[in-house]
Amino acid sequence: MIEFTPSVSGRSSCFSENDVLDALRCPQALQHQSNFTGRPATNLFVTDTSVVKLRSDFVFQPKDAYRRALSALEKEQAVAVHHPSKTWFSLQIEQIGDVPVVGNITPRLFPFNSFIGDLLETNRDLAHERLHAFLNIYLAAAKSHDVRLDEGLSNIAWDDAGKVYYVDDDLYQWDEFTSFANVLPVWIRQLSMLTTDTAQFLGDAIVESILDNFGSAHPAYVLYGQLRENLSVPGRETECLSVISNALANATKKALHRRRQNIGTDIPPHESKASLPGSTEGQSKSLECISQQRFAVLADIHANLPALEAALDEIDREGIEQLLVLGDVVGYGPHPGECIQLLRDRQCLVIQGNHDFAAATGDTSRGFSRLASWAIDWTRKHISEADIDWLAHLSPVHRQDDWIAVHGSPIDKMYFFAYVYHMTYQANLDYLQKQDTHIAFHGHSHVQMHYWRNAKGEDGKSSDTECNLNSVRCALVCPGSVGQPRAGAAGAEFAIYDSGSGLLQMRRVQYCFDAVVADMTRHSFPSSLSERLLVGK
Repeated sequence: MIEFTPSVSGRSSCFSENDVLDALRCPQALQHQSNFTGRPATNLFVTDTSVVKLRSDFVFQPKDAYRRALSALEKEQAVAVHHPSKTWFSLQIEQIGDVPVVGNITPRLFPFNSFIGDLLETNRDLAHERLHAFLNIYLAAAKSHDVRLDEGLSNIAWDDAGKVYYVDDDLYQWDEFTSFANVLPVWIRQLSMLTTDTAQFLGDAIVESILDNFGSAHPAYVLYGQLRENLSVPGRETECLSVISNALANATKKALHRRRQNIGTDIPPHESKASLPGSTEGQSKSLECISQQRFAVLADIHANLPALEAALDEIDREGIEQLLVLGDVVGYGPHPGECIQLLRDRQCLVIQGNHDFAAATGDTSRGFSRLASWAIDWTRKHISEADIDWLAHLSPVHRQDDWIAVHGSPIDKMYFFAYVYHMTYQANLDYLQKQDTHIAFHGHSHVQMHYWRNAKGEDGKSSDTECNLNSVRCALVCPGSVGQPRAGAAGAEFAIYDSGSGLLQMRRVQYCFDAVVADMTRHSFPSSLSERLLVGK
């Protein structure tokens, strides 16, 4: 007896009981690098027109088999990446032991592992089109459903019309590109005809699909960071991965170009295109790297203009021109636009923080308290399109010489959600040592602190106002918070670093709290957001 569910499309199945029975007469062995690969527990049956899979790894009572088939169907209908004719069924017949089994039937398709290579040689444009189509369904599933598809080439196929589908039965939890970064070298290895030209297309297509589905360049940086771990593979694979990595590294430029085209003439008159990122008219050009030996390090300004002005006044008195800003320019405070403009008028290299990202995208779904979400909503109503544009196109990570700059934690592949503190600092130092990186500048904790590992492998921490980092193997440095310190001391905190001498100085200056509190009160900010400024917590 065979009991069919509806198809993935929701319509009645186009397959009959005879279609299944005919397929069961044609068992197909699963073989590595063949048209048909899969887990040993899957029994495969193939005709010229259809493919049947029986899942022998599930054992059911008769009443439960059909429920399991319906459950599988519901998941696939939600994600919508399979062929619309795919149909699940429960099966109980004497030929397979008269034990209830769950299976599915689909039209026979053209799997990538068997056909994309030939297509790359005979019709490269069409091959590129189909690769791009898979990237779109892969990233749409990730963004909309928090689902990861198995990226193996045997799990992707197209039909007679050239439409691309996912053909595996399993859906996984989205892992922020970890598996995808690991599989890209495998794709290159398997497709010997994949050239650097195709790698360039693939890199560009990944960026386009990320921008289409996530609306932000940030995921491209996440993938880029993980690909860096895979660049030790040999020869042609390294060349192709380097091309893809370069495309990812330029994701911000592509996103900026797109946004400029989309905004067009809709920018209000006082927000001309000259005020968009990359413009030099009327302001200093944003830094792409720190070129001076001595520079200031700031973090977590949080839209507190009096605090930022006080910090910059002290930095100016020190004769320092270049600033490394470790993110969270906005959030919590009442002066987001003013702080953005003040930084854009200076020589700054600015890293994107989680509040900057949230203000640019409206996404507060991860790591935001009720108060933090309130502040982001307020911020988005009080900044310009040009401000949003600037925040959206900040890089979440910067690597230079022997140091790295992030907002959150070096080991966080998202760059701005994890914290460096007493429970995590050793793992972060392990990462720096493995990467042969001397210093990681970070914010997010709002606490002036540096953790270190010496040449003997001994770890420690210090909140001293001065120290020399040339004496340690690696260090994690948080300059505190300009606009909202949380170590119990009020004031605007920052650091000064001399890369030549290795001298790190932690600074704290006072500013007019009354001015920022008055502005927060005028804008009806929750009192707890202003009260914490007075006590530094």
